[in-house]
Amino acid sequence: MSLVTAFLLSSFMGGPKRVLLSSQMVTPFAHGKSCAFSLEFDDSITTQVKNVIPLLSKYKFPATFYINPGRSQYKEYKNIWEEVIPLAGHELADHTWNHGDTVGAEKASEEIGSVAKLIEKIVGHPTLTVFGTPGGVKWDIPADDFKRILTENHLIFPGRQDFYQDGNGDITRFPKRALDEKIWRQLGFHGVGGEWLSTSVENLTTLIKYLDKNRDKMWIAPTGTVWKYMREREALTGFAPGLRGLLIPQFDHTKLQPFELFDVPLTMHFTAPATWKKAAVKIDGKLVSATLTNSIVEFDFSPQAKSIQILEGR
Repeated sequence: MSLVTAFLLSSFMGGPKRVLLSSQMVTPFAHGKSCAFSLEFDDSITTQVKNVIPLLSKYKFPATFYINPGRSQYKEYKNIWEEVIPLAGHELADHTWNHGDTVGAEKASEEIGSVAKLIEKIVGHPTLTVFGTPGGVKWDIPADDFKRILTENHLIFPGRQDFYQDGNGDITRFPKRALDEKIWRQLGFHGVGGEWLSTSVENLTTLIKYLDKNRDKMWIAPTGTVWKYMREREALTGFAPGLRGLLIPQFDHTKLQPFELFDVPLTMHFTAPATWKKAAVKIDGKLVSATLTNSIVEFDFSPQAKSIQILEGR
């Protein structure tokens, strides 16, 4: 019997209630997947509009696009970047306005802040936005000023991992590593089927087909989504017991600022008694979707949830 099950049963029976329940019931990655993988595309490149978006739409995979609204490639397809791409579930990330040399706090504030404000306008509400430093240009901003600019604009800085272009070997080795090591990996691209640092459409298709084949084990999600999930899970200290078998999520808010902008649902695995045939879950008093498989109740809850109740279904 799990700690949570023991607590719930003892609570209903009038037993002890001063147990801080384990945060490890939240799975390392969403939906209980064994790893995570993020597709990233830089520089608002035209071939991304023409070749990448249709391919992602076909396989229903979301990605992160690092945009430069001041560039001609962006301006040519402005409505695609600002309307079609966000509505398709993709993430827009801040890559500076012009992707040019940036020296000093004033220039950095202009280049970074203007994109953050545009993305927030596109999204329609305050949000945590991913920032990625442009490469191949002069970048000289004092560390304290850079940190301040990120904070002022609700920007997060997950960092970058791998990049790919034709000639860099087997493209599937990146997701294979994520699967083998049960970790999160990011893979970045520039041109696809043309333009600079290009990857062929055939190579990207090979990668997408591999992800599709393994989607039951891999969480394919934008960079900001995975980053927020991982930070939320790290900040979750446990579940305090409440009245009537309620679980109260406990977070270290100092690790999540501003807390109200951390909005990625966390996935919980609760070990139910073997006698349960069905399970019902209420979040803040409202029934939510839940599955029961091999005595594991799986459901998602928002970091903003005030209470969770897990019951035997009927």
